[in-house]
Amino acid sequence: MISFLEIAEAKAETGNETEMLKGVRRKLADLYGKLGRFEKRAELLGKMNDAAQSAEEKELILPELLDAYLRGPNVKGAADVVNYYLLGDKDLDPNSVVVGTIDNYLSYPPAGADPNAVLGKVLVKIEIGEGKPKWAEQMKHWGGRVGLAEDPNKP
Repeated sequence: MISFLEIAEAKAETGNETEMLKGVRRKLADLYGKLGRFEKRAELLGKMNDAAQSAEEKELILPELLDAYLRGPNVKGAADVVNYYLLGDKDLDPNSVVVGTIDNYLSYPPAGADPNAVLGKVLVKIEIGEGKPKWAEQMKHWGGRVGLAEDPNKP
């Protein structure tokens, strides 16, 4: 099944079949996730994010990309996604998709993973910035869980 979809992806890409490419990449990304191949899932979700035509499309893809990066684990990729969400005046409260994705990862980590260690490495790469009290509070909560200092941006 994977080989067939990879061939279909290559064909859609070279043939400039945008909708077909989007559908094939979606199926492949889902399949890679089910198989625990998170690096490949993240690669495809990254391509889907790059090709997204609207902010709404990106908002649907980015939580999945964050999850794939956490499960990979790809610390830099996960931190980059969170930093993207925190651009400008955005603050992330406990009900945001980012917080939900991270909480889900902590609750259901991949077999053999140390989610606290992965999250600790991600947190120190996230720049909280000013004017984000809800996110800062969430960082303190997770920082306590993973054994970081009061301010996760300080060693």
